[in-house]
Amino acid sequence: MRFRILGSGPGLPQLDKNLSSVLVEQAGKLILLDTGEGCSKSLLGLGYSADQIDLVAISHYHPDHISGFFMLMQMLYLNGRSKPLTVYLPENKDFIIESLKTMYTFREKFGFKLEFKDCSEIGAEHPQIVFAPTDHLLGYQKQIEAVGAKNQMKSFAFRIKGERGDLVYSSDLSTVDCIEPLIKGCHSIIVDALHPDAAQIIKLKDLSVKRVLLNHGISDELDMIMAEASPEGFEFAEENRWYEI
Repeated sequence: MRFRILGSGPGLPQLDKNLSSVLVEQAGKLILLDTGEGCSKSLLGLGYSADQIDLVAISHYHPDHISGFFMLMQMLYLNGRSKPLTVYLPENKDFIIESLKTMYTFREKFGFKLEFKDCSEIGAEHPQIVFAPTDHLLGYQKQIEAVGAKNQMKSFAFRIKGERGDLVYSSDLSTVDCIEPLIKGCHSIIVDALHPDAAQIIKLKDLSVKRVLLNHGISDELDMIMAEASPEGFEFAEENRWYEI
């Protein structure tokens, strides 16, 4: 298995980084986790054909994780994709379906079947992928109630199994504790280094993780720790390089 971080930036755009997206090659499958702005350009640069992506999974609906989705669909359509594509969504599939219509990007015009399913269904159809809910959005309850929205506060992390070790993509977190069972014993984790307390990130060294890739920005406290004496196996995530497991 190998993977490539197409976007490692935080929610505030940065000049030298794309927004959240990870490409995984596993057992002949090409898996795209999150579709932050810039993912289509990065995929184009890698020379993949429109039919090569096997599935897409979106961890949650913050703009930095979904903002490139509609351009990705347009690119696949214009480049003549013919193979069916399933996109796994965290909640409210109608939001994406209606947004495509609003943007005049009608699925009926596509040369391929585009299907939307819940992230909770991903393991049944792709047993090499395990998901776990995260606590990233749980602080939004009051705002949701105040405006009468129907948001379900769903956000997910993913573990992809490989012959030589597993990869965990945490997406955004409030705490590492919320997905500790998902993480234990994995080879590599792409972890949100901005939102959780530094102590939460450092405890990953106690979960038998060989490589910790600090992604999505970094908290001031964790940045100081890394500058003074970075724990073994911890490194900053880099965009557009292949990592091997």
